[in-house]
Amino acid sequence: MGLNYKHHFMTLNTSQKSIYELICKTIRSRGDSVTLPFVHANEIWIAFEAVLADHPGIFYTNSYQYSKDLNKRKIVFQPEYRFSDREIKNHQSTLSSSLAFFDTEQKKSNYEKVLYVHDSILHNVEYDYSTADEAHSALGITINSRAVCEGITKYVKLALDYLSVKSIVVSGRATNPAFEQYETENHAWNMVEVDGKWYHLDVTFDLTIKHRLSRYDYFLVRDEEIKRSHSTANKLPPTSTHPMDFYTKNGTTVRNINELEKLVYNAINAGQRVMQFKLLTVGNEDVPTDEVLEAVGRQCSMLLDSYSIEMRYNEALWVFEVEIK
Repeated sequence: MGLNYKHHFMTLNTSQKSIYELICKTIRSRGDSVTLPFVHANEIWIAFEAVLADHPGIFYTNSYQYSKDLNKRKIVFQPEYRFSDREIKNHQSTLSSSLAFFDTEQKKSNYEKVLYVHDSILHNVEYDYSTADEAHSALGITINSRAVCEGITKYVKLALDYLSVKSIVVSGRATNPAFEQYETENHAWNMVEVDGKWYHLDVTFDLTIKHRLSRYDYFLVRDEEIKRSHSTANKLPPTSTHPMDFYTKNGTTVRNINELEKLVYNAINAGQRVMQFKLLTVGNEDVPTDEVLEAVGRQCSMLLDSYSIEMRYNEALWVFEVEIK
């Protein structure tokens, strides 16, 4: 059951792949050290980071030491473990039990599997603003139900590996729409393969911008969309040009004000008071918040005796959440 898709391994050169395999085998067996070929220190770091990105079940180390023997032309690599063997086994058991929760999803489509993992985190996990050590690994979710982007991203890959869906841990920088700031910060997210095509998935950003309803702004988005707020030096497969995002899939995208008014009209008639939609006319121009607010107001005035409107929006992707009170 499951797979371990090793994207980062495939991006390495021959020398780095050899080091990757030696490091991975040593850490998995919790060995004290391993002799590596005599290479530049940066080659070791690249291979080590690739191991951790491809194998998020390795939560028990995030650092190492090494020494060089110039005469024998070799390097001794020593991983630094954060837990005892007994603690590691206990945590691994907890992690396995957590992943078994996804057994009921095995027969579903890859789209449904990704959606279920996304929603499970949105419903059961909190963003960890304390940045505790565990929050940076999948362990944060299994023992505390809290994690930062790195821990969330690694848990997503573990869950999707378990469900036999190819996924990648991506590291880079991004600007979070949940906060009123315009500076980028270090960030991690995923890429996933659905129907043979790759898309970006940022569960952390959907979690932090969640308000009344679950958000799907960064659910299976394409390169052209993710690049408005994210950047990375990782070597990644290109995404499909075919839209697979949640709002397109569920018919809540609008191309103009007329389509927006129709969506709002139908939602109000159906008793819906919180609605989400995505504008497709995204460009370099400013977000048309005034036009959206006026369009919503016109429908409210026709259908409701009294109302107030609260509006939140993602400036990068033009996704709106409108609440009518």
